[in-house]
Amino acid sequence: MSPALPAETLSITENSLEISDENWLKGLSFHSTAPEELTTAASKGEIVAVAEFLHATGVNGTKISRQNRRKILEQLQILWLAQMNRSSAIDEASLAHCLFETDLESGELSGRVETIMASTPSAPPDLSTLIAAFWLLRLIPQKLEPQTLFSLWRWTLEGGRAHLSSSEPVAADQGCAAFDQIEMESLFGWIYHDLKAERKLARQGIRSLQQAIDASTDIDGTPHAKWLDQILPRLSQLSRLQLFAQTVKTSVLSRKDEKRVQRLFGRVVGLVTPAGMAFRNENVSLAETVRLFRTIADVLDFPLAAGTRRLFKRWESDSISSGKSVKPLTLEQEREVRKQFHKESHQSDWAEWGILRSAWSSPVDLFAIRHEGPRPFIEAVAADEPLFSGIWDHSLTVSGRPIETSGDWSCCCWYHDHQTAFMELQLEVEDSIQVIRQALLLRNESVLYIGDSVRLPESGNIEFCRTLPMVGDWNLEEDSATREQALIREERRIRLFPWTSPQDRMHRGTESMELLDGQLKLTVRTTGKGLFAATLFDWSSKRQEAPVDWQRATVAEDGAILPPDRAVAHRLRLGKKQWVVYHTLEKPPIPRTALGIHTASETVVAELNSNGEVHVLVEVEL
Repeated sequence: MSPALPAETLSITENSLEISDENWLKGLSFHSTAPEELTTAASKGEIVAVAEFLHATGVNGTKISRQNRRKILEQLQILWLAQMNRSSAIDEASLAHCLFETDLESGELSGRVETIMASTPSAPPDLSTLIAAFWLLRLIPQKLEPQTLFSLWRWTLEGGRAHLSSSEPVAADQGCAAFDQIEMESLFGWIYHDLKAERKLARQGIRSLQQAIDASTDIDGTPHAKWLDQILPRLSQLSRLQLFAQTVKTSVLSRKDEKRVQRLFGRVVGLVTPAGMAFRNENVSLAETVRLFRTIADVLDFPLAAGTRRLFKRWESDSISSGKSVKPLTLEQEREVRKQFHKESHQSDWAEWGILRSAWSSPVDLFAIRHEGPRPFIEAVAADEPLFSGIWDHSLTVSGRPIETSGDWSCCCWYHDHQTAFMELQLEVEDSIQVIRQALLLRNESVLYIGDSVRLPESGNIEFCRTLPMVGDWNLEEDSATREQALIREERRIRLFPWTSPQDRMHRGTESMELLDGQLKLTVRTTGKGLFAATLFDWSSKRQEAPVDWQRATVAEDGAILPPDRAVAHRLRLGKKQWVVYHTLEKPPIPRTALGIHTASETVVAELNSNGEVHVLVEVEL
């Protein structure tokens, strides 16, 4: 919680414009441990003496060497740009620009600082300006003229007090949203630790930070889905706070928090591929992103394994941005990265998102899903090429009546091993209607399977539409004789198989696929108590011209063949590979059979070997 300011502090802040520097100094209340030189000069209203003390002691009392200052400024600028969501420039009319414009002479720098302070005479500076002022006082007080240094010290103190008096207390459950206030409080407390009212702010800020980290991350460091679009800037902000703490010989992270943040770091790195960073709003190059990760690891003192350093170097290389092939990491290097960041694929019920990933090194296949909102949001990458990004939308109409199908999605099944990564979402809507959504990445095969299931309490005419948001200018090419299609973009080609629809166009089907306004749209029209639709994407370079055939398989229960609104099974052969998918739309009273599968489960995805033997990849129990 943010401490309340005493009445004395409030009166100083409110009437500051009417008080001379001398009288203002005399009105300050210092802690009993404050240096006598400072308290004596202040009690006499000696502005020059106070300015000289601030200059001699580095404002805080802990001087920074020139070499260390240069390194801190380099790290700070990288973190600053990331936290402010800017990729290359800082406003020239800002205090931050004064901080990083190291070639300015003392007179010119002081003039700029004076101009900025004069531009906000009656309103407190914004938080970004306050943070820059704290850093100016801490890093380069020696470059400011004495009167300017004193004016900035007073202006920042009053601005900080004004913010504290007007801001809402930091709540324990605010998560990353609390970082702004926490950073301001902590820096304020460190810079003005000799003043009575401000000394406790840094301790309070650190306590609030611990609560914020707990509130915004799972126990394994996974950030909650609502922070994903800003998690890297927030991690940068946390690093910036730690960087300032290091200049005053302290730390903002306990040993427990440090381990948690290390795991958070790994989770965030897992969102990065040669195509960029998933769920990140701002357009920042991969090289800049990797440089930021290196800086964060350096500031937070996270040692990077040799494999991780090699991975970062590969991501930074020009060959990635130019589209040339990049050699993958060796098995030993891949193991080093996995040991440091854990498994490539993961999921958290609490965090409401999951990631299906083929490997750490290039080429990377990725399918990430966040489901904290009314509609899931996805990011997909196929062999380093961005494929999907945006809302994974759908609509449902039953017997002419539109059904509202937005709500609280839950992950009802999660599975991964060396071959597969699978995630299933479930949504309960009105009238006991259930929508199920599946995604399966075959990690070694360059194959993505997407399945949708709708279950109704009674039979009806169903129209279901699913849309996948494409990235870039893809074209959809159709085969003339079959329902096979291909997504084409420049030299990239992704084969698309509507697995649950008849292969030959001469046979009538219930599904249609089209690419409309950047959305890959599947429409299913059928009658019954439910439907199941599955689409398979293949981008393996070895199977671009491989022959394909697929067909519906018979599902039997106690010798009786079941209709498709109760249970379905489909086989697909692509070159030398064969897969089968089974899905039931109701709870079976006894196990069922289909193409060598004997199961009472909801879903089975399996591979058929050359001998016809079934190797189960994923089995989802009811």
